[in-house]
Amino acid sequence: MAIFWAILSTLLCILPTTTSTDLSPLGIDGQKKDWVLLIKLGNGGNNCKQRQGEQQGKNQNQNQNQNQNYQGEDYECGQLYADSTNQTLRHIPNTVHDPNGPLYKSWSQGALDPSVAYQVWNDQSGKANVPPLGPGISAHDKGFLLFNNESGLLCTHTCPHWLYSASGRFRSPSTFYNTTRPGGDASSYSQSFLLIALQNLTHVNAVRKMIARENAHLFYSNVGTTNIDLFPKYPEVNQPVSTTVPTVPMHALFNSTLILFTKHRNEHYDYWAYFTETFCGPKAPESLVWTYVKCPSTGILTSSIVTDYNCYTRNNRYGQGSTFGVSNWYPNHMKVGYCLKENVVAIAGWNHKKTQLLRGSMFAVIRSTELHDSFHQLFPYNASTTQGGHKTLEALEALEALEAPKAPMSTALPTQYTASWPTRDSVPINQFPFVMTHDAGTGYMNGGVVSWWAKTQSTGLGGQANCGARAFDIRPLVIGNGHPITFHHADIAVDKALVDAVQELITFANENPNELLLLYISHCQGANCQAATQAALANIGVPSCTDGGQLHGATYGSVKTMGRMSGGGAMLAIYGFVAENYDASLTCYGDWGDCYAGGGKEEEGAFDPLWNYMRQVSAEAPASSGAFQMVQAHWQYDAESIATGVLHASSILTDETRSAVNSQVADAVTCSPCPGPSGLGVFKYANIIEVNNVCDGGGKLYDALRTRVP
Repeated sequence: MAIFWAILSTLLCILPTTTSTDLSPLGIDGQKKDWVLLIKLGNGGNNCKQRQGEQQGKNQNQNQNQNQNYQGEDYECGQLYADSTNQTLRHIPNTVHDPNGPLYKSWSQGALDPSVAYQVWNDQSGKANVPPLGPGISAHDKGFLLFNNESGLLCTHTCPHWLYSASGRFRSPSTFYNTTRPGGDASSYSQSFLLIALQNLTHVNAVRKMIARENAHLFYSNVGTTNIDLFPKYPEVNQPVSTTVPTVPMHALFNSTLILFTKHRNEHYDYWAYFTETFCGPKAPESLVWTYVKCPSTGILTSSIVTDYNCYTRNNRYGQGSTFGVSNWYPNHMKVGYCLKENVVAIAGWNHKKTQLLRGSMFAVIRSTELHDSFHQLFPYNASTTQGGHKTLEALEALEALEAPKAPMSTALPTQYTASWPTRDSVPINQFPFVMTHDAGTGYMNGGVVSWWAKTQSTGLGGQANCGARAFDIRPLVIGNGHPITFHHADIAVDKALVDAVQELITFANENPNELLLLYISHCQGANCQAATQAALANIGVPSCTDGGQLHGATYGSVKTMGRMSGGGAMLAIYGFVAENYDASLTCYGDWGDCYAGGGKEEEGAFDPLWNYMRQVSAEAPASSGAFQMVQAHWQYDAESIATGVLHASSILTDETRSAVNSQVADAVTCSPCPGPSGLGVFKYANIIEVNNVCDGGGKLYDALRTRVP
């Protein structure tokens, strides 16, 4: 492998690059451009070829990496191209990995020059913790920035994990095609790449300021030999949370034919609606957007002025590649849109769904008749429900007999599940349903490769409660020597003080005094861990139950009394007394198939083992001792399933999102008929339902479980 990359590096590095200090994008003709747009085609027809087995005897001009084994999801896909001098999309030869192509030539002129400053960011790198804003969610954005003392080049794209290097070799051609983790650049999904010239330092610094504003999380940052005095440090803007129409700073390029702006993560507003309102005409503005959303879904943002192309019927939401001489395709991972009445398009890193309201992103808006017409051909708009065979979201909902009417445009945060339960204090505690977060402390893990297969929650304890969790799998780590108690996942330490995290729950509980929160203390590590944890919780006013006999005959009301705190909230730490019902065989990837469509195997049957497990466990009558009964409603992981997930450019959180397991479990709570081979009810009894990624569908599960209280 090392020899292969050494040979490849030598071959690629001798390719001609510009000798000018101007870092403008290079077009298909090798000339400098104001901007270059590339669309990697999605898998359909002949658009993509899966790379498996030994690749030999191919030269670099055929765009083949030599002597390399490829496994799993690893594709070379065709591409569409437009630039500032010829703004009509057209099909061009080879793929985005072509070492003679515009993407590689533009990237390599700076990334492989150690004198040039180079930054890489990608949303897969995890959460951010930027004072004074505190912990939050990093921008759903991906890109790189090259700059020297005179000019720069910005690329905003939609490829997860691309340009990441586990070995830290970010200035190596090996990062351009990441064979260890192919990610979006070599997946079966379509992607977009927009390269923009920054022709002076004013433009460079304006973009750097926007990167800070959007909370782009950097994989890599190196200043090269630039004069750092020319480039001020920009912190993330300290901006309060707002759900109203934002006031957004913008930066104009090329006589205002290209506008850049960024969404701050605390602006919880529909930014595709903002684009439409701002750029799509003063009267009745409308737009059509094509982003990575699942429709119909309660998670999608609904707007009277934004139409989601993915909400047409499945057969008619394919990218119309046939209009460009290639195959139509689905699925899609671009984030693009266009105005219906103005010749304006947008390229972004932001999906049109509620979970994105908490994340930042960069938007690039281009005024171009030719590009607008190309976008309309690629994903055409249909004003009626029948024109061209397309169906709008309203028609799709009618066809599928959805009961809920279409909501008006939402600019608020997703519903926070803070409403009190109806009075059910007489229900036995081990018959009362709780949503529990699996390995809750991992919500505080930083980004990086390790977190992809250790991080089970996307946010901290307070955020998990807001997403519907009422019980929390707490795994303390006692280090000693004056260090505070933290969390761990197996052998991986999570650098967050336990008491600081639990303070978030104390606040939540005091604001919702009719709710009961449970801290399930398990997998305690370190000297005198249980005693130390109990003492630490007692110091902040959280009661503990260490005697299982106290739960015999206990009710929801009596346990609330046991857990009542001085601020009025109710929270109880328990040490044991839970039947966990662990089943290691319930993996996302198995002989029965993958847990989501597009993973390489058929999805059909993938959920059957999970339904059978839940049906079997929940059929057991509650224990007379009062012990809790847990159903682990999430995928399990071993070395083999993690290896398969890596090949799919996935993670624990992504597996849950792709499979929508939380949402499907919520449906199974109230189902008729129910999923699974037998079609029988999935949950006869429901006590503790443990989930991953509670902020994706956990609130829906919370609502469903409320209907099960006797």
